[in-house]
Amino acid sequence: MRDRLAATWQALRRDRARLALLALAALHAAASLALSPGWRFAKYPALAAALARGDLSPDEAADASPAYLLLALLLGPAGLRWLQALAGAAAVVLVHEVARRARGPLAGWVAAAAL
Repeated sequence: MRDRLAATWQALRRDRARLALLALAALHAAASLALSPGWRFAKYPALAAALARGDLSPDEAADASPAYLLLALLLGPAGLRWLQALAGAAAVVLVHEVARRARGPLAGWVAAAAL
């Protein structure tokens, strides 16, 4: 009976920690969207529009990251901002897991919170 209670308690602790980590990741994404209302790299909307019109010169294209430019073209400004926010939230979870496995639970939380 005692082993069963201990296992249940451990499962609850893990579930609480996972929920807290997801909440921290969601907070990171929400803060990213709220605190940075514009584009991080303002040249990309104009370059994506020029690419869509067929007016993008080779010099302008050479000044842009191809993947970011294509994402800007495919997703548009709002979609790309959401993708950036979700990538930041995923980074919170990944950094937590790497630090937790390398140095323990406290290091995981410190690393995730530092992002």
